[in-house]
Amino acid sequence: MQYHRGMTVDGSLQNNSTTESIIYNTIKPKSEKKNNNRFVHSLYENVRNDDISCCGIYLRIKEISEKLAPQTTSPYVMEAKFTVSIPLDDSLIFSAFSEFPNSLFSDLKIKFKINPCAFVFYQVDPVISIAKYYTINKDELLSTGQDKLKDIDLFFRNWSLKFQFTNMFTQIGCSADLITGVRAEELTLSQLKNLVCAAKSATISITNYFIEIVVANVCGYKASESCLNRVRQFYQSRPFVVPAQRIES
Repeated sequence: MQYHRGMTVDGSLQNNSTTESIIYNTIKPKSEKKNNNRFVHSLYENVRNDDISCCGIYLRIKEISEKLAPQTTSPYVMEAKFTVSIPLDDSLIFSAFSEFPNSLFSDLKIKFKINPCAFVFYQVDPVISIAKYYTINKDELLSTGQDKLKDIDLFFRNWSLKFQFTNMFTQIGCSADLITGVRAEELTLSQLKNLVCAAKSATISITNYFIEIVVANVCGYKASESCLNRVRQFYQSRPFVVPAQRIES
């Protein structure tokens, strides 16, 4: 919802936003689209490849196991903090306010609500994770001998279809096949260790959430104080109208 001086100016429901997103991606030239801005959009390929341009947070298996280990009964609960960027300039109801001078006509108040069920989750491919670990720590692994390198190579070779998991975004509150356990299994003949994963159906839900901080970047005029005073005086006897657009689905 959008408020100005205590009055509702316009509102936008989720279906309006969905329609707006389709229009935005249709009429905007490819050079102006922001599909890979950091913290704005999460593309499947980016998340699958453990890329930093993610709107959300990566939870490591080790971190999850450490936090859930003391818990004995389900549902298991853990806290996750992440940053989300909501680009107001891409919303039609805010398009007229792209250069709204707050210092002239009081403050612009924006009220928003987050639907916990609108979030999605996905499990990063373990092969990609261990490949990135190998690339980053290659020198350290080489200095500790060949055993760890052989174990990693064996993991790549033995990764089979029985460890397959859900390869798509899943909405919060729905079930998906996730890797819920990882263990090292020593091979008798070669004495190498093979990484074995257990995949089970699991449901991830958001029980509660808190917004700790909100930061807004609003464009304005780079005008001097004397110029702003003249504009204030000009609009004291004249109405100030901001055109707004709204899409009805």
